Order: sequence, then C-alpha cells, then structure tokens
Amino acid sequence: LGQPLTLVAQASNHYRLLDEEGEMLLEGQIGRVAEDHGISLYVSELIARPGTRFDLKKTGWLTAVKTLQKTLKVSEKGKKTGVFLLTLEDPDADRAVAILNAIANVYLRQNVERKSEEAQKALEFLQGQLPKLKAQLETSESRLNDYRLQRGSVDVGLEAEALLDQSAKLEQQISELKLKKLELRRRFTDNHPVIQSLEDKLGRLQTEQQTLEQRIKALPSTEQEVLRLMRDVKVQTELYTLLLNKTQELEVARAGTIGNVRVLDYAVRPDRPVKPKRALIVALGLVAGAFLGILLVFVRKAMQQGIQSPDEIEKRLGLSVYASVPHSEAQKKLHEQMKKGRGSREYLLARVDDTDLAIESLRSLRTNLHFGMMDADNNRILITGPAPGVGKSFVSANLASVLASADKRVLLIDADLRKGHLHTYFSLSHKPGLSECIRGDMSLSDAVQPSGQDHLDILSTGAYPPNPSELLMSEAFGKLLTDASTRYDLILIDTPPVLAVTDAVVIGKLVGTAFLLLRAGRHPLGEIQQAQRQLENGGVKIKGVIFNDIQPKRSQYGYYGSYHYAYK
Repeated sequence: LGQPLTLVAQASNHYRLLDEEGEMLLEGQIGRVAEDHGISLYVSELIARPGTRFDLKKTGWLTAVKTLQKTLKVSEKGKKTGVFLLTLEDPDADRAVAILNAIANVYLRQNVERKSEEAQKALEFLQGQLPKLKAQLETSESRLNDYRLQRGSVDVGLEAEALLDQSAKLEQQISELKLKKLELRRRFTDNHPVIQSLEDKLGRLQTEQQTLEQRIKALPSTEQEVLRLMRDVKVQTELYTLLLNKTQELEVARAGTIGNVRVLDYAVRPDRPVKPKRALIVALGLVAGAFLGILLVFVRKAMQQGIQSPDEIEKRLGLSVYASVPHSEAQKKLHEQMKKGRGSREYLLARVDDTDLAIESLRSLRTNLHFGMMDADNNRILITGPAPGVGKSFVSANLASVLASADKRVLLIDADLRKGHLHTYFSLSHKPGLSECIRGDMSLSDAVQPSGQDHLDILSTGAYPPNPSELLMSEAFGKLLTDASTRYDLILIDTPPVLAVTDAVVIGKLVGTAFLLLRAGRHPLGEIQQAQRQLENGGVKIKGVIFNDIQPKRSQYGYYGSYHYAYK
C-alpha cells in the first residue's frame, strides 16, 4: 500500500507489473484479472507501444474516498427540484468524465437494487401475515355459518345495516393501520415521527369505534351478535383481498429493473480547463496582500478586546448562557433622561416599549428560569457582575417587570447598599428600604414600595449605611429573606459587583439561583474567571450567565486598555 510500482506494456495485449527493484510481481492480459504475490490487477484498456512504462501506486480505500470527496461537488439545481448537478475537478479531463459517469451509473444501479430490496422486505412481511389473516377469515365465516344453522335466518334492520357498514369500515381502517405500523417498525423505532403519526390516527379511530360500540349495544341482543359476526367476516374478507393485491404489486416491483432516478445528461469532456485562472490569481494576491497588511495593524487590538460572544463563555468557562440581551437604543435614551431627571419619569424599558428586542430576550430568560429553578433550594435569584457599569440594574428592573407580567408575585430588592439606584427606574425614593428592615427600624410590609405595576413590589436600599457588609452578614437579613420568600413567588436581588466588594458572595449563600451578568466586549477572559473563582470559593454556585448589550457590529464594541474596581 503506497509503494510505487511500474507497469510495462508488452506485445499481444499483455503487460507486466514490476516493483521498485525491477522484480516482476505479475504478468497479465488486458481485459482479464491478473493475480499474483497478493496483488489483484485489472486493466480494461492499454494503448501503448511495447516497452512503454507507467507508474502505479496503490491507494487505500478510505484515502481514495476522502480524495474524491474533496474534488466532487453535488448541488441541487433550483429549490426542491430533485435535479442534482455533479461536478468534479481533476488534472485529467478524461478521467474526470469517466469518474462522474461511473458514479452516475452506480447510483442508478443502487437505486434499482434498493427499491427491489424494499419490495422484498415488504413482500416477506405480507406473506407472513396472509396465512394468519386467512385463518382468521375462515374462523369468522365458520362462526357466522354455525350461528345461522342454530338460529335460522335472522333479519337485520336498516339501522343495524348502517351500523354494520360504519363498524366494518372503521375496523378495516384500524386493521390496515396496525399492519402498516408492524411493517414500519421493521425500519423505524417507536419514537420516529412516522410511527407517532400512525399512533395518533389509531387513537382517533379507536375512539370513534368505542362510540359506535355504544350504539351497537343499544340494539337487541340477537342483532348485536349477528352484526358482530357479519362485521368480522366483511372486514377480514376485504383486508385479505387488499393484502393479496398488495402482494401482487410488490412481486412486480421486486422484479422491476427501473428505479425512480434517471440521468438527464452524462458528463462530457470540457473544451478548456477551469483552472488555473491567472488573472484571478494575480488579483486575489493583491487583495490578500493588502488585507494581511491591514490585519496586522489590528491584531493587537483584537487580542486585547473582551469576550464578544456567548459561545466563548460556554466553551472557555463551561457556564451556560441563559440569555443574550441585545443593545437597545431606546434604553440608552431612557438612561440619559434618567440621569438628567428629565422626560416622562417612566424610565423602565419594559413599560415604555415592551416590543424592544432587549425585552424579548428577557422574556426568553423568564422561560429558561422556569426550568432552571426546578432544583433550586428557594425562590431567590441573585444577579451580580464582575465590575460596575455592566447593566445589572437595567436587567434586574426589567426582568422583574417581565416576571410580574406573567402573574408572578415578585419582590425586587436593591441590595447594593453603597450605590444602589434601582428606585430611579420606578421614580421612587431610596428610603425607607432594606437597611431600615435589617436594623429593625421598620417591618418588611412598611418598607416595601409599590412599583406601579401589578404583582411587582420594590424594596430599595434605604439609607446608605457605613457598614453594609456587616448588615448583610447579620441574622436579621437572613430572616428578612425567609419572610419575603413566604410572601412572594420570586425574590430578585440586585447586588454590588463581585470583584469590587464581598457583598455578592455574602448574599449568594442565601439564594437558590445566582447569575453572573456580563457585558459584551467589556470583560477579558481573566476578569470573568476571577469573578467565577471568587463566587465559587465563597460557596456560591453560578447557575449561568446573562450576556448583556450585544452590539449589532463588532466594531462598535470599543476598546478598554485597563480595568479598575474602585467602588466607593
């Protein structure tokens, strides 16, 4: 295999095959198979003077197939036309034509053989069913004749005749479907769509049959018995006749030599080679040179950019991306109005424009949450991020609104006791709130503020305390969350960045579901890994990632030369 060999033409349509050292391996005649030294060779045609030498090399079957796959292209001419175009590129035009025509002929032969094989399998199945069905028919006819001999002639009313026709028709359809199912199960599993479709049809027919049986039971007992016996004979007679006709059809199909595929045009030798195209090569060389020059300028910048796609998160960190939130120009305008204190005082995107793509992605997250929280210890959800400015408050506020719109009682807690500003999205005051509840200055019921939306309440930060971490680590905070969990279906907690302060880790131990919020193009891989380690080392299991602010174009992501975590 792979060893170079030499074929030497001889007189009188003979040839010899030599190895590398010139030793003869075999001698053969054109048009016949020659075998010797473990080598089998067939030469169909040899046009050469005696003494002409040809170099040969044996290629493995798998290697030959892979080589052919690289040069062979198959495409459909038009959409759903069933007409395919085969194209092959080869240095030898005549060899390309021979290969293509051989592929076409083999495909035709395989198509005929496949149809014949399918017909044979179906025929074997039917031939196995015919004796059983014939025996059942003979038994049913015998029962009907015995009954008539015992009871004499029995008149059947018009209603009973109508019921007989309906019942026989249904029984025949059910029997045909069962036979078809048995035949298909020889090729498919029970979960295949074809089998499932047959199951649905059988269920509907059997339901109709049960309804019809109830009507038959209302007839006199004599008519019931006669009707059942006549129905059995009629159904099995029609079914037996059907199978006999089907068997004859399959006999014809098995013996057939024509498939359902034909060659419209065989390959012909082209007048000119398709490659190489020198003008195109020169033009592409110039373009490639210019492109590589530009590419080198941006390589460093591209290497320093943050993670750009959810796929990178899943591949490199092993974290599932539960939602990808696209950039929203409408939210950008609302944020500018909120910072300046201008506008309609309605700064929540889910209320201003609930058809925005960012809100649609949060609806998708709501659906994923339904399944993702099935194994959670409680109904509390934490959202944190590696650094400030990633959009935690935007996602938390709008996600809470989306959850509440599904008739869930939701409590949104702003646990960022340093710089929390969730209350501004709802035009509310930041106090009283969480800090007053933890200190015991106010009950949860008194501190909670209505959001203006049904089923959604807000617990803002309250007065900013000098010791936020100590407050969050107190028993009072844990009891507060336990109390809130009994009053609401979902508790959504917005926390400070995990790399800036430890508050997220403290709160994360008390929730059942924790999400890491990332902003597209903002975080290098090392920053995300550091945030992941800090949470996991603190005993917080990250459920998944929410990927925020995905830009429509990569060039709009911007560039960040360094990262700082000052958070005062």
